[in-house]
Formats: sequence, structure tokens, C-alpha cells
Amino acid sequence: RRTPTNNNIYMDMYHGLNDTDDLGKIAVTNGSYHRFYHSLSVGGARIIVLDSECPLAEERGFLERELESEAFRSASFRIVAVHIPPYLEFWDPYAWNKKGEKHWGEHVRIEYDPLFRKHGVDLVISGHQHNYQRSTVRRSADSAPSDTITYAIVGGAGGDLDLKRVEDYHMYNATYLDHHFVSLDIKNQSLSWTAISSAGDVVDHFTIQR
Repeated sequence: RRTPTNNNIYMDMYHGLNDTDDLGKIAVTNGSYHRFYHSLSVGGARIIVLDSECPLAEERGFLERELESEAFRSASFRIVAVHIPPYLEFWDPYAWNKKGEKHWGEHVRIEYDPLFRKHGVDLVISGHQHNYQRSTVRRSADSAPSDTITYAIVGGAGGDLDLKRVEDYHMYNATYLDHHFVSLDIKNQSLSWTAISSAGDVVDHFTIQR
């Protein structure tokens, strides 16, 4: 539960909680302002939205319940959206190594990603890193070649680009270090994903068929 003294420096800077009364001190103290996680169904897709900045035990409980729900298990496409990606490779090296920013999203990779893989998540969409990367990998070493999970980082809609590598997970099929946007289309039993540069060129494309 979020309190003003739990040393979450990133959230303090981002929301300015120590300098504003906009959210109300009661909401800050009891943590109620921070319940940003939720889920929804869109057509044949079930989408789980998680808050990566301030992990809470109750969010993990929500995630586990959602992954086991009938709405999730019966969906044609199972999607997670979480701001900080589980496998981030580009950032400011000084901030990454000296300011501890490598730890911001560790729980997404260590705690949440094993659940994504276990429960059949098809696509994990993230931002945070200002460029584009996409990886489609087998769910586990024992999985069939067709049993895959895709991780996509879509962070090039604006702002300064992240061009310096701080990690290498040897997993990404596509990397594009420039501005871009993505078109995600679901029709019947087909999910189509296209990453497009600011010049209008296709820089990556994949489909998931059911």
C-alpha cells in the first residue's frame, strides 16, 4: 500500500505527490489513488492493464485471479499492457547503473512474467523505453514451436529516443531506434500487428492466428 514514506522516488517525482494536494492526502496515505490496474474485453480479446510503477500485493492477487478467470481463459487473444517492459534493453547508462533505475520494473520480469507464460498470455505491450522492440519466443524450453509469447515495446511516438544499450537479453526479433506508431487489428480469429515509421514505412509485422 502506497504511503508517503515508502521511498518510491520515481512515483514521487512523476506525480509530485509531496508538492501537491491535487490527489488529496487521504488518498495518498491509504493507497486508494493508486489502484490503476484493471481488465476489459474488446471483441475476442481480453486485456489486462497493470501498473508497473508501484507494485502492490493486491495487484498481484488481481493478476492471478484475472489469469484464472473464465473471461481470460476463453478469450481468443490474451493481452497484457504494462508500462515498464519485463525485458528493457535501452536506457540512459548512468541512470541505469548509478541511480538504480534498472530496478524500477524488476518485479514485472521476476514476478509477473512467469505468470504470463504459465497462463497463456499471447502479447505483452509496454512503453517506457523510447524506441521499438519486438520479441516472439517459445513460452518455455518444453513448449511446442507454435506455443509462443510476444513482447512488444512501443515507445517512439515522441520525446527523446533511447539509443544506448544497457542490457542484452538476446531475444528480440526486431529493433527500431526511431519514432514510430503501431496498428493493432483484431478481426475474427486473426490478430495483426504492424509497426510503422514516422515516414510511413513498415518496420515490423506479425500475426497471430486462431
